[in-house]
Amino acid sequence: MPTDLSPEEITRAHRWYTIECNNLAWKLSDLASRTARQDEEMLDAAHASAFHWTRVGTDLNAARARMLLGHVHAALGLGRTALAYAQQSFDYLVAHDPPD
Repeated sequence: MPTDLSPEEITRAHRWYTIECNNLAWKLSDLASRTARQDEEMLDAAHASAFHWTRVGTDLNAARARMLLGHVHAALGLGRTALAYAQQSFDYLVAHDPPD
């Protein structure tokens, strides 16, 4: 990001990117079949969303990002990392009992 942005502009940019990347990853994961390029884009989008949440989100946002990462990794057949992300998300959600 350009260095001449205010802290508020940087926060808005992180929020925009995390939402866009999150929505793209979920959209791609819902497809009945994906191309290799879509698989790559889905994985990149999920990781990008998680990254941006670390800059502007809450612990709950981070837990939800790990849930998405687990889902995407599972969809790609990456069982070990899928399980690790899902477990991290599960552990947080069980410990904090969020409303949704």
